[in-house]
Amino acid sequence: MKAQMAYIQALSPIHAGTGQAVSVIDLPISREKTTGWPNVPGSSIKGVMRDRCRGLNGECSEGLLDLAFGPDTEHSSDNAGEIIFGDAQLLLLPVRSFFGAFARATCPLALRRLRRDHKALGLACEVPTPAVAAGECLLGAEGSVLAHDGRVYLEDLDFGADSNPESLAVAEKLATALAPEGQREDFMKRLLILDDDSFTYLTETAVAVAARIRLKEDTKTVDQGGLWYEESLPSEAVLYSPWIVTPRKAEEDKLINLLGCLAQGIVQIGGNATVGRGLCRIALSGGVA
Repeated sequence: MKAQMAYIQALSPIHAGTGQAVSVIDLPISREKTTGWPNVPGSSIKGVMRDRCRGLNGECSEGLLDLAFGPDTEHSSDNAGEIIFGDAQLLLLPVRSFFGAFARATCPLALRRLRRDHKALGLACEVPTPAVAAGECLLGAEGSVLAHDGRVYLEDLDFGADSNPESLAVAEKLATALAPEGQREDFMKRLLILDDDSFTYLTETAVAVAARIRLKEDTKTVDQGGLWYEESLPSEAVLYSPWIVTPRKAEEDKLINLLGCLAQGIVQIGGNATVGRGLCRIALSGGVA
């Protein structure tokens, strides 16, 4: 078994829905039951990647497709897929900031889970997990664009801001793993670490909720029942998903090469593809050192 961690960066809002209404939100996004944090189910990622395989000329034959993802429904008992796509868990949440436009927020719990999941896959992860007091935050760079007079203002919350060697190390290691060269300094200047409770609160209140309407064809007025509210994970969010190769009939090298091909270019995940939702960039990593 070989594994890599896939980091998914949202270039446009992602709507990975649940298909059922919650409170006033008609179309909410998928969330973890335990934490309430947004996620993207592994089944959604697998479906997207299977569809991408069909467009890889010469890289994925029909036989390799069936071995990697499993055969069609009629032959589903023949074999299981040999690539496992895990749920994508939230690592960085973009949050509107009074200074610096927006912040990339994470928390100690998210960082501990990142380390745990890497260790479970046998991957290196040297990202520290600093402690953060309630009402405080840790900055990812000395020259952060988010702080003003020692405070950070996110949505309707404000925090005392400071930095320490651990928070600077978190920003540096994540920037090296996730940000293209030339963008790493900006990445670090926008990263901050909140306490777990404040981060959880923002995962509920800082996601995008849009009102959408359906018009009558003849009058161009709102159709009866054609107004609904839709939730999306904002652009610039970063999630991580374990991708595991378990070769049985296929050659391991071919499956690993296929993963690399699948992660190239822009990937569309979730609903509303025709209005530009769900455009993502994927970076595969064998660990964060």
